[in-house]
Amino acid sequence: MARIVCRFSGTMTSIAVAVDPERDRGRRRAGTGAVFSRPQTGDIGMASFLPELMIAGGLALFQAMPAHGQETTAQPLDISAVTEVAITGEAASVRLSTDPGRPYRASAVSVRTGWFAKWYSSWLANDCAASTRMQIDGGVLRVQTVPASWLDPSDCSVRIDINMLARGSVSIEQQAFMAKLTGLFERIAVAGRAADFTMDGRARTVTIDGDAVRAHIAFSGTGRDETIAIRADALDTHLEFGKDVPIGYSVEATASFVDSAIPSTPGTGPQVSLAGKFVRTTIRRGPDGAP
Repeated sequence: MARIVCRFSGTMTSIAVAVDPERDRGRRRAGTGAVFSRPQTGDIGMASFLPELMIAGGLALFQAMPAHGQETTAQPLDISAVTEVAITGEAASVRLSTDPGRPYRASAVSVRTGWFAKWYSSWLANDCAASTRMQIDGGVLRVQTVPASWLDPSDCSVRIDINMLARGSVSIEQQAFMAKLTGLFERIAVAGRAADFTMDGRARTVTIDGDAVRAHIAFSGTGRDETIAIRADALDTHLEFGKDVPIGYSVEATASFVDSAIPSTPGTGPQVSLAGKFVRTTIRRGPDGAP
């Protein structure tokens, strides 16, 4: 592990880098996930907080972003004929909707952040907006976020905004992401090491897979045949369903905390499957009482 010390004196800046091999010996490479031992009897109370701690750490890169940076926008695409969206790459903040009152378009905004962001000029060859690639392949919109070079002293934060036709399919496969989906979808499949996922609307199938996942899913209406499957080592979920909708749910975990006022009725209505090492979930009726 490297320790960086900066000293400022007048107009001079010195940077010293120190490496402590003894302290780093045996330590896991960053990004490979945390290691937890099996909780012992009486540890369930503490275990119920572990998902939140792990997820907060995994998503810290979004919360630590500077408020200001150099912003560039890629050319928006007309996606009025697109029925499927596939997002891949390193990290992004995704907002996706199916609003018929708005144009069906996809856009990407890149914000340069980091120590040297404010000194970058628009004429420099390394364009932050180029870190996102969007193309239409038949009826599929493919979006890829590319990580910045390790030689680049400034990082690119990518925000993706998509408004697509209702009842389309969405897939997101990134190392870390925040996603907010609103509207009607056929299939949603997301995977990532650290994921913060929100859905307000309806989807026939929702599949989430990751290391640390926080999910807030609110169904504004159901066809009573939906399937929700979420798996993560550390999982924190909040699920809302309409009034008088029967729900079947199961939880498989080393340590779990389930807060539900709704009885489980397997085989009837939406079916929910939650699995992981540490799982905390809340299941409620929606505040709007939607059928």
